[in-house]
Amino acid sequence: SYVKTGIDWTTIAWTAGGLSAIALSTWAAWTGLWPLWAGFLANGYFMFFIFGTMHEASHGNIAHGRLSWLNGFLGWLCGFVNVISYRGWGDLHAVHHSQVNDPVLDPDGWMNGRNPLNVVFRCATIPPHYVHYYISTKAWNRIKDGRFCFVSLFFPWILSLGTSAWVYAETGDWRLFVLWPLAGYLCIFLTGMLFVWFPHYPK
Repeated sequence: SYVKTGIDWTTIAWTAGGLSAIALSTWAAWTGLWPLWAGFLANGYFMFFIFGTMHEASHGNIAHGRLSWLNGFLGWLCGFVNVISYRGWGDLHAVHHSQVNDPVLDPDGWMNGRNPLNVVFRCATIPPHYVHYYISTKAWNRIKDGRFCFVSLFFPWILSLGTSAWVYAETGDWRLFVLWPLAGYLCIFLTGMLFVWFPHYPK
């Protein structure tokens, strides 16, 4: 009987803080204020930081009632920044909650490893795994707008790689590749290790 109302201002605040940190880190690395590797690590960390916003948005926890559109807005915004599709991942996350630790139907079952090298490999191959999961289980038939969710897996990569390639073609500067899609890949690795493997599978 409990119905949430209003806005979760704490999540709004940490999202604003995370996005600001990414912008500042990118600017500092781009201008040479600090090393490119430092910008890469900082961006990867704060991308993982705002992944929490995507998670809360996928559960509809950020805003409610007439303001519920903020969930999708912030979910997509953070998703494009951290190179993870909000709907492509979010709808599979709902499947995960309904099929937790099922070796076939849980999309996060891919992370069930024990050997350290095996776990690292699984963390590093989450994007192609999600594509394979959609296809092998025909997940698009079990979730709302499933085919759009599947196609949307590619949106953040197209935007980040395309923009980085355009900047390189125009300026000869390749650093955006490191600060956006490559840092996003680090975010995905951290998400797999700390958000999926660590809570569910370490023995």
